[in-house]
Amino acid sequence: MKKILLMLFVLAFVGSTYAAIPVKFSVNMNVKITEGTFEVGVSKIVMRGSFQTAAGDAADWSGTFFELMDTDADGIYTITVNFPDDKAGTEYEYKFVNIGTSDGWEGVDNRKFTVTAPNMDMPVVYFDNDEVVDTTADNTVTFQADLTNIAGTGVGFFDSATDQMTIQGIAGWDSDGSVIVSGNREMVLDQFQTGVIYKTTLVIKAPIGGNVNWKFRALPENRFSDGGWDSGANRVYTMGANGAEVTLDPIVPNITPSNPAITKDQYVLFQVTIPANAGTAKEAGTRLPIEKIFFVGLKGALAELGAWAGDWVAADTATGLMVVLNDAGQNGDKVSGDGVWSKLLTIAAGTPGGKAEYKYGAAYEGMESVSASTPMDNEYGFGLNHSFILKESDIITELNDTWLTILTSVEKVDNSIPSSFTLSQNYPNPFNPTTTIQYQLPKEGFVTLKVFNSLGQEVANVVNSTQSAGTYSVTFDPYGLSSGIYFYQLSTNNQTITKKMMFVK
Repeated sequence: MKKILLMLFVLAFVGSTYAAIPVKFSVNMNVKITEGTFEVGVSKIVMRGSFQTAAGDAADWSGTFFELMDTDADGIYTITVNFPDDKAGTEYEYKFVNIGTSDGWEGVDNRKFTVTAPNMDMPVVYFDNDEVVDTTADNTVTFQADLTNIAGTGVGFFDSATDQMTIQGIAGWDSDGSVIVSGNREMVLDQFQTGVIYKTTLVIKAPIGGNVNWKFRALPENRFSDGGWDSGANRVYTMGANGAEVTLDPIVPNITPSNPAITKDQYVLFQVTIPANAGTAKEAGTRLPIEKIFFVGLKGALAELGAWAGDWVAADTATGLMVVLNDAGQNGDKVSGDGVWSKLLTIAAGTPGGKAEYKYGAAYEGMESVSASTPMDNEYGFGLNHSFILKESDIITELNDTWLTILTSVEKVDNSIPSSFTLSQNYPNPFNPTTTIQYQLPKEGFVTLKVFNSLGQEVANVVNSTQSAGTYSVTFDPYGLSSGIYFYQLSTNNQTITKKMMFVK
């Protein structure tokens, strides 16, 4: 008798919950997958609504009982919910929820449906009704400046009592489309780190995968060389997926506190070697060789160098806005015709000491092909200058520079952060006519890649700029060089690696 009653009870229960009306729901998650807010295999998409208890769940508007699945791996997640036939004609409300580290409810109004026999196949909808991929993202980025080497008190130091360190750029530089959502550009001292580390955190909105340009700047500008600007090329942050949180390693800015003004005239010998494979400052892959040089010009921040005025044209030499260098064994040039262009200059007493930037320009046959308006601004791009520290000395300050642009190309091939600083063997080796050199940077730093001949003489300055962490590939063109053994040397962050290669004509 008890078995019969139990069987009748089970049959009654099954009959009361029997799924007579299947309703299929589908949501397209491809937009959210592309934007990085839904991670396949990690995140989950569920339904919650007023229908849950009617369809067999414990409570409405909660839980993860109704999880949708992507059985076709096409980004469209589906579920079929079975309703008792006595719910036909009943209207319910619901929403999709993105389950990740926290619940992510749709921001749309509650979705509605009415159970209709014998079955229903709801149309596919986009999560949040968002059919357009948002190519921008918010990244929380903590910037850190290591000021240990310049921190101190008074003139010639970064003094915490009077000076500020800031983050400049972002929000508009080079049309990178970036916006600062929140945070303060002014950095503050981190009391918990060894050394003198200043930091600040900014929330940046910019295109995913895009490069955001920025620099450090110390203020007030009159206490630092070059107005307190971080010299060299713009620093670059590459935007990650939406919601990414990144703390950059402490970076030593290229900032020099002003030194006291010099009290007597100083003599500076500017010398620049223009290698046989020197090229013009055009984009990689289109650089042109410099084959017939008439003279080399010099501009810079000092008044004696023209204070960056003028138009980088030969006529600037007549107005004192460009200094003329020679390779004729005169005015400080040591050896005539050796490819080293020189000029001995006098820097007047009273000039503020500290870092002084400058750059060379070549007047050569066909230079107008680089730029008709500024034809002699052809050594390298904006912000990539040479510099020296002006201070009192009883001897001549000799500067030995190498022309910055050569016939080569440098490309960042991987943005992921390597585990170590490496320099690969060039390939092919021996090579003719070109070879590829690859290297990895685990953190941002000022990078040089130079090539030397077997006598130890520098014949090419391939890389001379600040680069972000990642993997780089260099195509080296030995234009104008003779066959033989060469050494290529990579240096950054107090680390140096040297390898040997062979050029065979």
